[in-house]
Amino acid sequence: MPSRSEYREDKQQQKKRKNKKQLIIIVSILAALFLIYVGALKYQEYASAKEEKQKHTAFSKSEQGLEKSATQAIASLYSEEEPAFLKKDLKEDEIKEAQLKVAKVKNESTQEKLATKLRTVESMFTIQSSLNGIFTTEVINGDSTARVTDAILDDDVKPESIATVEKALAELRLDNEWMIRTKALTEEAQKQSSANETILDVLAKQKDLVGLSERRSNYEEAKELLKEIKNKDLHKKYEAQLAKIETILAIDEKKEQIRVEAEEKLREQEAALAEQKAREEAAALAEQKAREQANAAEAAVEAKKADEAKKADDDKQAAEAKKAEDDKKAAEAKKAEDDKKAAEAKKAEEDKQAAEAKKAADDKKAAEAKKAEDAKKDKD
Repeated sequence: MPSRSEYREDKQQQKKRKNKKQLIIIVSILAALFLIYVGALKYQEYASAKEEKQKHTAFSKSEQGLEKSATQAIASLYSEEEPAFLKKDLKEDEIKEAQLKVAKVKNESTQEKLATKLRTVESMFTIQSSLNGIFTTEVINGDSTARVTDAILDDDVKPESIATVEKALAELRLDNEWMIRTKALTEEAQKQSSANETILDVLAKQKDLVGLSERRSNYEEAKELLKEIKNKDLHKKYEAQLAKIETILAIDEKKEQIRVEAEEKLREQEAALAEQKAREEAAALAEQKAREQANAAEAAVEAKKADEAKKADDDKQAAEAKKAEDDKKAAEAKKAEDDKKAAEAKKAEEDKQAAEAKKAADDKKAAEAKKAEDAKKDKD
C-alpha cells in the first residue's frame, strides 16, 4: 500500500499531466486559427499581386511604361547609397538588359537621352574594369574604392593600358566623387608605371656607365625609385638587381679608394721628399750664401786693404810725383834763374862788349875825326 507522501506525489503528477493536455489543446486551437488567418492574408496578397501584375503588364506595354522601365533599368545600375557610383558587383549582362529596354523606347528624343545616360554607365563600367585589371586586387566596386596607398599595380601592365584609361576619363567629363577617386587611382597607376619604366631604364643604363660617380648617382636614383614600386614581386626583383649592383659598385669604389689612398700616400711621400730636398737645398743655399757672404766680407776686407794699400801707394807715388815735380820745378826754376842770370850776364857782357865796341867805334871815330881834324888842321 502506497504511503501518504507517495499518494500526494501521484496526485500532483496526475494534475500536471491534465494541465499539460489542456495547454496542448489550447495551443493547437490557436495555431489553427493563426493558419486560417495567414491563409486569408496570403490569398488577399495573391489576389492583389495578380491584379497589380495585370496593371503593371498593361502599363509596361505602353510608351510611358517603356520609358519608365528603361529609366529604372539605368537607375538600377547605380548605387542606391552613393548615386555617383555604379552598383556593387555590376555585371555586363545587366547593362545589356538595360540597353534592350532603352531600345524599346519609341520616342527618338527620349531614347537618345536614355542612350546617352547608358553610354556614361558603359564608360564608367569599362574604366572600372580596366582599373581593376591593371591592379593586383580589385580597387573599385560600387562605392567601395581602395585607398591609393593600398593600390598595387600588376607586374605586366603596359603604359598603353593606363593611357587608355586616362583618355577614357578625359572623354567622360564627369565632375563627381566617382571621377575624383578613379582619377586618383589612375594617377597612382601612372606613377607606379612611370617609376617601373624609369627604374628599368636606369638599370639598363648602369652597364654603360664608366665613372664611379655616375654609377653611384645612377644607383641612388634607382634605389629612390624603388620606393615607388609597391608590387612585391617587382620590388623583390629590382631589389635583388640593385643589391648585385651595390656589391659590384662597393668593390669598385673600394678599389678606387685604395688607388686614391695609394696615390695620395705617394703624393705625400713625394711631397715629403720634395720638402726634405727643398730644406736641404735651402740649407745648402743658405750655407753657400753664408760662404759667399763670408767670402764677400773677406774679399771686402782684402779689397779694403788693397784699396788702402793702393791708396797708400798712390799717395806715395803722388807724393813722389809731387816731389819729383817740385824738384823738377825747382830745377827748372833754378835753371831758369841760372839761364836768366846767364842771359843777363851774357847780355851784360854783350852790352859791355857793345858798349866797348861802341866806345871803341866812338873812340875810333873820334880819333878819326880828330885825326881828320888834325889832318885838316895840318893841311890848313
